[in-house]
Amino acid sequence: MKVRFKNNILSYTGKCDDLVYYYNSKFGRTVCRAYTPPKPGPQHTRFTLVAKNIKALDISPGYINDLRVYTDIWNSRSPTRDTPFANYRNVLMKLLYKMIEMYPQYDLATITRDDIEMNLLPCLSVYQACQAGLIKKVQGYELLTAPM
Repeated sequence: MKVRFKNNILSYTGKCDDLVYYYNSKFGRTVCRAYTPPKPGPQHTRFTLVAKNIKALDISPGYINDLRVYTDIWNSRSPTRDTPFANYRNVLMKLLYKMIEMYPQYDLATITRDDIEMNLLPCLSVYQACQAGLIKKVQGYELLTAPM
């Protein structure tokens, strides 16, 4: 839901009356949504394990920068073609989950950096991810070669 403010308030971030407000700089607007606490369950536990494991991969700043560049190029395309990415993490998650679909012998909750490097998995660089079809090719993707 879009939010309107009175009295020249440009943005607000936080919780109020069971609602969560946050400003999304990519879309240039403040967004409001209902706060729903996560329900404990097997999916929540799995998502926690995957998130901790991806953080443990210790992704390089160059790779993160390449993901940001990819996000900017993707979002600068015609807005009617595809859904824009809010940030580089969305691109990272998309390519990792797509890679796990292509290589079912690996699991995001247990994959290590050594597994990725020794088996030359296509998520090693944004260029390789585009070549393998994990994410769509954009103009200039050939320059996004920073290693993970």
